[in-house]
Amino acid sequence: MVLNQADLSRYWPVDGEKFSEMHDRRALREILAEGLEELSGFQKQVLTLSFYQGMKGSEIAQQLNVPYGTVRSAKFASLGILRKNLETKLQNYGFTQGYSSNN
Repeated sequence: MVLNQADLSRYWPVDGEKFSEMHDRRALREILAEGLEELSGFQKQVLTLSFYQGMKGSEIAQQLNVPYGTVRSAKFASLGILRKNLETKLQNYGFTQGYSSNN
């Protein structure tokens, strides 16, 4: 059973703007998770350590026992791949304004 905003408001009263914002955040999290799954294991690991763990490139290189340049290259390449994939997914989900790297 799929509940729409009117159905939800009976059980969980929120105004339309808050409902829309919550839905947008959930959709964006799902899109980001899907985008991360499309990266290689090493690329995903570098981004996870960098953005979720807050590690610097030199710390990531030391932890993964790879050269610093490899970490930088992987991060740069994976962000490009992620950006391209996410732009497509965002447009498919209807998020077109303000999410393009061409802006």
